[in-house]
Amino acid sequence: MGPCRNLMVSASDFACAGFSRDTRQSLNAAMNEMQFKFCNRQEIAMFLGQVKHEGGSDPTRQTEFCALNGSCDLNAYNVCPWNPSVQPAPGQHYRGRGPIQLSWSCNYKAAGDALGVDLLSNPNKILMDDKLSWKTALWYWDLDIAGASSHTVAWRDLNFGATTRKINGALECDNGPSSRSQLSRARNYRSIAKCMGLAPVKTNLFCSPGLTLEEDREGCPRVHTVESGDICYNIWRSNGLTEKQFRDLNPGINCNALQIGQRLCVGGAAPDWSKGVRQRRRERDTLTPTDTTPAAAADTATAASSELSILYQIPQCRFG
Repeated sequence: MGPCRNLMVSASDFACAGFSRDTRQSLNAAMNEMQFKFCNRQEIAMFLGQVKHEGGSDPTRQTEFCALNGSCDLNAYNVCPWNPSVQPAPGQHYRGRGPIQLSWSCNYKAAGDALGVDLLSNPNKILMDDKLSWKTALWYWDLDIAGASSHTVAWRDLNFGATTRKINGALECDNGPSSRSQLSRARNYRSIAKCMGLAPVKTNLFCSPGLTLEEDREGCPRVHTVESGDICYNIWRSNGLTEKQFRDLNPGINCNALQIGQRLCVGGAAPDWSKGVRQRRRERDTLTPTDTTPAAAADTATAASSELSILYQIPQCRFG
């Protein structure tokens, strides 16, 4: 890749992330005080893409959502299994906070020790100071994890998937329970890189096999965006596909874990709705869906029973 160029974040590059508040000066001030610089603009795009996913629209003030609505165990990250000597402060929790969603008590302590702030006793300090908040993100970005930092694998290797592995590890990587979240991360990076005028990186976007952004699939001009209640059976049938065709177009798809907003390839040509009802019934009845969980079987049965209502539905005319 060439030498590190020691870049700050420009106003135009920061704007590409679309945050609700302009905290770029706080970010650059944090970089100056930490003597940290990005090495190329691809690294900046990758960093901002990860921050956009982790911290949302206002990353320096973002607390992990489940900690706000009470849907998760606040104390789950109070003791690090790999460093149990760090004990939590009374009445504090160590769920995600800030642009990179710093988590776990030992990470709060390590970040605080590096930055000269007691974050173990008062983790909410991260949310009270934009510059400190950015410092925690930069500290973690530059932290050596398993022999390299996100900083290094981003600027030197252009390996966005490796930065995801260092941020969220087994929770997302290697087909972890939240592996589909990688699609959101990659879309954020791609969108920001495009806005910055950078050529898109198409390799090493993910840390799990079988994931592909729809724009990287050749011969797929038509996509379906998953909505609430969608199941694979309905998607392939409504687009005139067999199950095999649908799965071939979407390698590695897990039909038991569709996510709202997920985009699926449904081929190039629009379905032929001129086929007679009997022909469509025959095609339907020859299908053998491969989803075998009880929930999937129930969904398939429901979808099949509703097929007739779809077949006999009379299109409504719309005026104006």
